[in-house]
Formats: sequence, structure tokens, C-alpha cells
Amino acid sequence: MRFVPIKTDDQLDLQALHRVRDRLMARRTSVINQIRAFLLERGMVFAKSPIRLKEAIPEVLENANENLTPRMRHLVAMLWCEWKDLEQQILEMNDEVERIASKIWREVQGVRNRAGSFPLPPSDTENMYADEASIIASCLFCPLYDVWGA
Repeated sequence: MRFVPIKTDDQLDLQALHRVRDRLMARRTSVINQIRAFLLERGMVFAKSPIRLKEAIPEVLENANENLTPRMRHLVAMLWCEWKDLEQQILEMNDEVERIASKIWREVQGVRNRAGSFPLPPSDTENMYADEASIIASCLFCPLYDVWGA
């Protein structure tokens, strides 16, 4: 006997996408921290923001006056390439999540148009569901989602 509704394929896909995206983001953070640590050991300090480090890396790699051995320059260049690859993969994941969310939003709008109103819980729905993003977030793992035509 099942007490929890079985998730739809879209829900499972979205959950998997989020898990992979979280793993990629953790790897990106790890790579950034490792680059920062290697450069700090060589006396190069950068602002805390990854954006500042990202802006400075090309100059660090090109500047022969920096206190980097050829081996360390190569390692930092490898990590820099890995960082850029991870950024690209994360952007692709974001696009895929957005496509799924848009699909769900169109389905929710179709239910609203057919039923005349959106099936929301009897509460302060004006404030709780004020925008498209919060409606999508509330619907992604809702047990009623299967009823909405997934």
C-alpha cells in the first residue's frame, strides 16, 4: 500500500537535474577555492568574490612577472579550463530547468483557462502566489501535478 503519490517522469527528471546541478556547483566552488589557495601560497590575494578572481585569472596566466613556476602556471590554467567547463554545464542545466518550468507553467495556465480558476489551497493566495515563479515552485512536486496533465 502506497501512501505517497508516485512522482511523474517530469518530476523525477527535474529532481535529477537539480541534483546534478548542485553537484556541478559544488565542484565549481571546489575548483575556485583550489585556484585561490594555490595563488595565495604564491602571495597573490584576490577579493572574496569569484567574479574578481575570474577577471584576474587571464592576467595572472599571461603575466610572466608573477611568482608562478611553469608547472604552477600549467596547473592554474588546467583549473581555469575546468572552471569554465563547469560554468558552461551549469548554464545548460539552468536552461533545461527553465524549459521544464515553462512547460509546467503552460500546463498550469491551461488548467486555469479550462477551470476558470487556479486550484489553490484556501488561504491567503493573493500574497502566497503573487508571481509566476512561486506558482511554478509550488507546483513542481505537488501531488496534484499528475492531475494537471503531466
